[in-house]
Amino acid sequence: RLVFKARHDKLVKDLNQIPGIECAAGDGTFYLFPNVQGMAERLGLKDDLALAEKLGQQALVAIVPATAFGTPGRGRLSFAT
Repeated sequence: RLVFKARHDKLVKDLNQIPGIECAAGDGTFYLFPNVQGMAERLGLKDDLALAEKLGQQALVAIVPATAFGTPGRGRLSFAT
């Protein structure tokens, strides 16, 4: 439990240091749903779908566009592993 709490806290802290991303702390899950719309706009991208594609291709970062969960403008990140 302490390992997952440490991962959660680090990811929230690090995400909030990235311009255009706002991330609230999660509550009892292994996922975070940061608002990534500002980052997408800053990079000239249309939405969370385009950002997820760009991050996957260029930075090898896997983020699920939260549009799939009914919350456009956000991404889903896991800190389980």
